[in-house]
Amino acid sequence: MSISDLLVPEFDAEMKKTRTMLERIPAEKSGFAPHPKSTPLGKLASHVAQLAGFGVSILTTPELDFSKGSYKPLPFESAMQLVRVLDEGTVKVRNALSELPDEAWQQNWK
Repeated sequence: MSISDLLVPEFDAEMKKTRTMLERIPAEKSGFAPHPKSTPLGKLASHVAQLAGFGVSILTTPELDFSKGSYKPLPFESAMQLVRVLDEGTVKVRNALSELPDEAWQQNWK
């Protein structure tokens, strides 16, 4: 069994849990922060929704340089929007993960 075959079920389980959490973000509470220095719920939830798609870069880019990136934070609109973004990223990462050969997991190990 390949490394990717072992990781796909775990990835699927984590994305299912993340999706369930994002579905429950109330729009009227998007500005909630437990402390003045804390990130507001809507901003944090948007970030979590985008993280799934970031996995494609991690799996397909031999070297990441964040200073050369063009990351744009996703503005919070609704729980439905967050789930849509997560689902789109999940499909892309799952495909990239499924296609990654075992040899690729050993690249850049020093």
